[in-house]
Amino acid sequence: MLAHTPPTVNQDCACIAHPLEADEHAAAFIVLDGHGKKGHVVSAQALYSLHGALGECLWDDAASSEAQLLKAFERAEESLMRFECDAHGTPVAQDSGAVGVVLVLRKGMLHVAHVGDARAVLGREDHRGEMVAEPLTEDHVPDMPSERLRIEATGGWVRAEQPEPDFAPCRFYHSEAQQRRGPGLSMSRSLGDLDALPAGLIATPTVRSRRVQPEDRFIVIASDGLWEFLPNDDVVSIVSMFIRRGKPAIDATKFLIAKAALAWRTEEGNYRDDITVIVIYLKDLPMTST
Repeated sequence: MLAHTPPTVNQDCACIAHPLEADEHAAAFIVLDGHGKKGHVVSAQALYSLHGALGECLWDDAASSEAQLLKAFERAEESLMRFECDAHGTPVAQDSGAVGVVLVLRKGMLHVAHVGDARAVLGREDHRGEMVAEPLTEDHVPDMPSERLRIEATGGWVRAEQPEPDFAPCRFYHSEAQQRRGPGLSMSRSLGDLDALPAGLIATPTVRSRRVQPEDRFIVIASDGLWEFLPNDDVVSIVSMFIRRGKPAIDATKFLIAKAALAWRTEEGNYRDDITVIVIYLKDLPMTST
């Protein structure tokens, strides 16, 4: 007799927007990964807010673009603080949240912002003509030295990664003595998770800008369902194979999702995280040329 597995809610969401309302030369790519009981609600609301904020911006230079990305995340966080409060005035994001990555391309410039462990990776050719991976983001995890310092400065406590007997990732809590208070998050930045703010969580993204170079070929942005068992180099190698064969980006995207799902099946059996992937071939986009 087969055991019945109850259906689960996909807490990821994503969008591709081109042109943006205020800047017809810009395109935005967003991937968000919700967590907690209402993670799907939080990620959807954050996506709506981020898309609206990005659409109102002009992406003329790196300094103003980075400031606008910071402001967009601030606006998304503010919307979550008041979104769908219950009868007691508690926001839906009190104990649920979303991590994510936002990428804006405009006339040869790339602007990226992220919180948590959603990731953006660039595939580029090196001097030998081989494709290599260049991370555009670095996962925000509690044991990153700068993140740990911030958490501990608030009185929070970081529990180290536990390899044995069963692997458990690094997590952080309000205090070592009261771990049941939570939040027990394995990421140190996210949108929402309002009850974790006193323990050192922040919604401020890391932002960077970079000019698209002739050797840059593609970008992959995805939730951690892709990256959990597939290293950056493997993902770049797979997409490179599709480019060499003249296959479209959507084919590479579908293959990456299938490959990641198989890895989850191998490693975790019937459990699998949500997997959301966007593959961007830079040569196909007019907003990457000057």
